Amino acid sequence: NVEEAVTELNTAIENDPENTHLFFHRGNMRVEYLQDYKGADEDYTYALYLDPHNARSYTNRANLRREFLRDNTGARDDYNAAILSDPNCAKAFNGRGHLRRHVDGDLQGALEDYTSAIIADPTYTRAYHNRAMLRAVYSHDYWGALDDYNTAIELDPNYARAYAHRAHLKHTHLNDPEGALEDFNYAIECHPGYSQAYSNRRALRLQYLNDTQGALDDYDYALTLDPLNRSARQNREALLDQMHRPGPSPDTSPVIPPPIVPSPLSGPATPASPGLDDLPPP
Repeated sequence: NVEEAVTELNTAIENDPENTHLFFHRGNMRVEYLQDYKGADEDYTYALYLDPHNARSYTNRANLRREFLRDNTGARDDYNAAILSDPNCAKAFNGRGHLRRHVDGDLQGALEDYTSAIIADPTYTRAYHNRAMLRAVYSHDYWGALDDYNTAIELDPNYARAYAHRAHLKHTHLNDPEGALEDFNYAIECHPGYSQAYSNRRALRLQYLNDTQGALDDYDYALTLDPLNRSARQNREALLDQMHRPGPSPDTSPVIPPPIVPSPLSGPATPASPGLDDLPPP
């Protein structure tokens, strides 16, 4: 029971107001269960007042400020402080890499940060995934990207987003449509609510297997999951037009949209509560 847990934490803090870990845990709970982002920021700030060298508190406050409070400057300062406090803080490198890519446009710096995150924690699946996306888009190192996706999936066989983005890489750059279809299947198996995976899988099936009715069914299901999925809607309309046009029809091969670059804190293929992916467990 969340309310009971919060009440217990409040009581514990009243009895031990100098315990930095209690404020840290309450900050996590405020983000995860209460969406009380201002209160969480205050808890992390007080935890840092009690322990100014706690890298986890800096990292969680940075994630909070970047994702929910839209304070990129404060987030960057916190990531830097976390790395200064703990040069092996993988999640701080990963979060700073996100800022460098999406806010600063510093793709080389982001690539270096994702690599530093992997060096600090060779089991950090999200850093492999993020580096894979940059390797493909920025460095055009498609085989290196494939290696990173493979490692992420080996570490987490249920990582739906990694399957979907590896599928896109296989289809777009490695000329492996069969492997791409297989990966979209795995992505959907891991996360049945992944609208983009349905849309892209059916686009491939239509293009390579001529499975017209199956493609239409999957576009319909993708739009049921996400009515704002523009690529699914456009491909569905093109398919219907082709189905009702007599005689030979021009090429209406569906477009496979590029993968959406997710934030380290949230994403369309992650069923967990928003903002929790990079928070250390309480």
